[in-house]
Amino acid sequence: MAVAGAALLTSCASLGKMAKNADDIKYRVTPNPLEVHGDKVALSVNGVFPDKYFAKKVTLDVVPVLKYENGEQAFDNVTVQGEKVAGNNKVIQYKEGGSFSYNDTIPFTPGMDFAELVVRAKGSQGSKSKDFEDFVIGVGVITTPYLLQNDDKVVLGDHNFERVTTHEQKAKINYLVNSSYVRPAELRDDDVKELTAFSKEAGSNEDITVTGVTLEAYASPEGELSLNENLADERAESARKAVRNILRRGKVDEKAENFYSNLPKGEDWLGFKAEMEKTDIEDKDLILRILSMYPDVKKREQEIKNLSKTYVEVADKILPKLRRTHVTVAYEVQGKTDEEILTLAKSNPADLNAQELNYAATLTTNEAEQLSFYQAAEAQFADDFRGANNVGVIYFKQGKLDDAKEQFEKANRINENAATLTNLGAVARREGKRQEALDFYAKAGSTLKQTSYNKALVLVQNGEYDAALTATDGANTFNSALAATLLKNYDEAKNRLTSSDAAETAMGHYLHAIIAARTGDSAKMGEQLSKAIAKDASLKAKAKKDREFYGYLDTDAFKAAVN
Repeated sequence: MAVAGAALLTSCASLGKMAKNADDIKYRVTPNPLEVHGDKVALSVNGVFPDKYFAKKVTLDVVPVLKYENGEQAFDNVTVQGEKVAGNNKVIQYKEGGSFSYNDTIPFTPGMDFAELVVRAKGSQGSKSKDFEDFVIGVGVITTPYLLQNDDKVVLGDHNFERVTTHEQKAKINYLVNSSYVRPAELRDDDVKELTAFSKEAGSNEDITVTGVTLEAYASPEGELSLNENLADERAESARKAVRNILRRGKVDEKAENFYSNLPKGEDWLGFKAEMEKTDIEDKDLILRILSMYPDVKKREQEIKNLSKTYVEVADKILPKLRRTHVTVAYEVQGKTDEEILTLAKSNPADLNAQELNYAATLTTNEAEQLSFYQAAEAQFADDFRGANNVGVIYFKQGKLDDAKEQFEKANRINENAATLTNLGAVARREGKRQEALDFYAKAGSTLKQTSYNKALVLVQNGEYDAALTATDGANTFNSALAATLLKNYDEAKNRLTSSDAAETAMGHYLHAIIAARTGDSAKMGEQLSKAIAKDASLKAKAKKDREFYGYLDTDAFKAAVN
């Protein structure tokens, strides 16, 4: 009994000695401070026990714990044991000592940035156990990814407004067989009457400019080829003269260079085939085979004529349609001036078309006016997605997320496209629905830079910094510089930040200070931090807790900036 008691006292003393000398255990934490990436904090710990420290019959549970103002969060435990303990844990020799490696991840919780990382250990031997005092091994969590700015890019529907638009007025003149004479009856056809009416309007309207006339003339495929080619020339010229008379009576200016273009096409075999395919002529299939079998036009014509009964029907139903000249009058219409459009948008938007209303919003920087113009476009052109979408863009910029979402969903129902899908993705990200946002961006495709940029914001939040930097597509913004910083590409980060609109903002200077701290430039860090705090006093308290500056807390540069 005396021997057993002595052994027990020796063992208890050994466990107590381990607890008393717990600071002999050396812990190396990577990284230190810890870092948040993708909303998770990863920890890697290497623990080293010195020789003649670890009692042979002791089991030790080690738990890293992040302790912060509003609570604490434990990582998973790791268990090690002495060499005489029956178990399957990592064995630490008494004489030689030993070590263990440990990795775990926990979700980030606000407050962890300004925290202590401690080791909480508990030793046991038989029925006895002892809690070791908490031992500090780390100094909080770097939360730089949360500097991400909400600069999602929403996309306006293109107004597609053109000041000068091009148009055509068309007519057709038909001829009798082997004739290029323009019959008076042809000039009384509806299409020629429309051309005549147009010429009068063009001659009196200074906003209309006729730029040229094209006359495409054909002969039906019958008779001598050379005669038909000449006949096409003559028909183009006779049509030109007829159209010239019409335009001159309308007082249309014909001074443009090469105003008339005669395009004689000769025999119209393609037209013949097209008209034949429309008919129900008895030998239709045979004639179509003849066209494909005989490239020689004389042979074709003869083979078709050999179908004597059918040829009469062809000559009656098909050939007259091919003896023609197509007249195309090209003209331009000068649209409203910016002043006229803006005035009408304010006073009488019903007098504007969809393109003009959406364009009107680009002529003012007044957000209320822009919203009014887009709302008018939405009301007047309900089947055009741009009105609803563009109203949503204004709401989004105003921070009215629910209203913006409703508008984008409406626009997407009218016409699902890259713009509406990108905008819905921006809303989803702001709502915290990252995967939903990525789904929208995938569906939107890669045609818009805004889609790729918005995707980059989600990738930063997910901790995928390399992909995020690529997705920014060279954009010089705060967020692209942040992605480069998190990727530890500091030269790229500085270049992008310096070239961005955020360079002289409070957060721009703050990020500059972080880059300087990471690259060991104490003076630059202090200079940039001072500028940041001068623009936003709240950053002083943030900097004091920000573990990015932990290594500089006692430097004159840091103290000068935050005091």
